[in-house]
Amino acid sequence: MGGKIIFWNCALGIKSKLDFVKDLATTQRPDLMFISEAEVNDCDLSLINIKGYEISVSESINGEFGVARMACYIKMGIKAKKIRVDNRLDVVAVDVGNNRFIGIYKGFKRPGSLSRREFFNLLLKHLTKPQVLTKI
Repeated sequence: MGGKIIFWNCALGIKSKLDFVKDLATTQRPDLMFISEAEVNDCDLSLINIKGYEISVSESINGEFGVARMACYIKMGIKAKKIRVDNRLDVVAVDVGNNRFIGIYKGFKRPGSLSRREFFNLLLKHLTKPQVLTKI
């Protein structure tokens, strides 16, 4: 991996700024591009594809709010493994070689009735202990 990583808070979702996101990907050619506030649902996935990249979204797409607020574009050819994370969290975590890269979006709402401390501990639980890995 060449090592270029971009993190962008894309307020109002990827779809509203897709031209800018695509331009950033084609001009900068990052290995990983994390997009927070992605606001992606299942039917959007085919619309937000970018040539030369795979996309991984937070498992919150199947959770309480039904949208993924975190997405990560991974350049084709990068051998990345996605880490499974609780579907109440807007987190995309990938292992590339010996490195772990994590994109976290913390919105205004906490899942369920978790206190701030419980929510923080839930994040730590999923990001600090070994997880079952699956190839993206």
